[in-house]
Formats: sequence, structure tokens, C-alpha cells
Amino acid sequence: ASTVDRPEVDNLQFRRLTPLEGGSLTKPFSVEKVKAAV
Repeated sequence: ASTVDRPEVDNLQFRRLTPLEGGSLTKPFSVEKVKAAV
């Protein structure tokens, strides 16, 4: 069996969203959107 070098994620640095940025990712459905989907 051969050894395969696989990519690792141990040392990756990811930027975190602030609470304000994260809050903008969720929005309530509008009445119009709900009526259009039903």
C-alpha cells in the first residue's frame, strides 16, 4: 500500500464574523414570500 499525503487544516486561520455580521445572515420571511411559496 502506498502512502498518500493529504492536505491538513490544523494551521489554517479563518476570519470570524462579528455578531453584527452573523446576524445579517438570518432574516425573517416576508408575508409576500410565504404567500408566493404556498
